[in-house]
Amino acid sequence: MKKTRRWQDEIRRIAKARGGVLKAVHVVQAARPVKSPLHPYFEWDNGKAAEAYRLIQAGRMIRVVVTILPQAPTSSVRALVSLQEDRSKPGGGYRIITDVMSDENLRAQLLREALSDARVLIRKYQTLAEVATEFGAVAERLEELVIAAEDAACQRALDAETPKKTRGRRTA
Repeated sequence: MKKTRRWQDEIRRIAKARGGVLKAVHVVQAARPVKSPLHPYFEWDNGKAAEAYRLIQAGRMIRVVVTILPQAPTSSVRALVSLQEDRSKPGGGYRIITDVMSDENLRAQLLREALSDARVLIRKYQTLAEVATEFGAVAERLEELVIAAEDAACQRALDAETPKKTRGRRTA
């Protein structure tokens, strides 16, 4: 049996044994024995685990910082966002939302990620017919925004590469 399948089966077994309600504490308890299929997926060195947990706490703190954007003065948004390109680097990283929104390429990347997130949400709740139509409309609108943002970024890149014509000047 593949390793991934084995630990997933163990998680399902624990959930079933708990009446279908699974909590993280149940998984950790089941993982403590060295022979548990879950054991190797945890850090058991308390010093390393403590440092890793502090990083999780810092990430939580970063994700709750909010700001008000000029274009949406009646609602607050996360002040810092994590783009995929930053998350793929060791240690991750967050960017100031106003910087992302003012850079066409970063804004287009954020829009692509929003579309991807919307698709995940749609798949998660696709069995609820009550929201299927609304989710589809949101995904379509996000797709339009992504295409428009990418087109604008490409056009600006092309414009930047095209030499500016000299107006009325003769060159020797």
